[in-house]
Amino acid sequence: MISLFLIARHHDSPMFDLIWGTTLVSLVVVSIFWNCTGSRKYEQWRAQNWPVASGKFNEGEIITMLKGRSKDIAGYVVRIDYCYVSGQSYDGVYFTKEFPTHEAAEEYLNRLENQSISVRISPNKSHQSQILDSDLVGLLPPR
Repeated sequence: MISLFLIARHHDSPMFDLIWGTTLVSLVVVSIFWNCTGSRKYEQWRAQNWPVASGKFNEGEIITMLKGRSKDIAGYVVRIDYCYVSGQSYDGVYFTKEFPTHEAAEEYLNRLENQSISVRISPNKSHQSQILDSDLVGLLPPR
């Protein structure tokens, strides 16, 4: 990264600086967006055609999300373990999207614990799995 900066600084053109700066800012913004929203959507899209196996949710927990250094509560996420069999027994972890209140997250968790579920298994790596949000629609109340 430093070498790229030094190469960029070699050119003392204001237009080049503008283009270079805009490119760097754009890459940072895309990276932040991808980490916040895009990766979950991509993982769900990628797994939609994977083979399906029976699985079961185990117990879970509610995780409190905080806003940076202020320690204000931003929301709640449910983390729930699951298991499935594909040749041998495997475990996985499912994280929900964010809930605004602890009560909403608790209701969601109570609906999912110990439920039978469909687990999408990677055709190349049976230890890699995914639970699609769309596969849980029948288990949950409308939001």
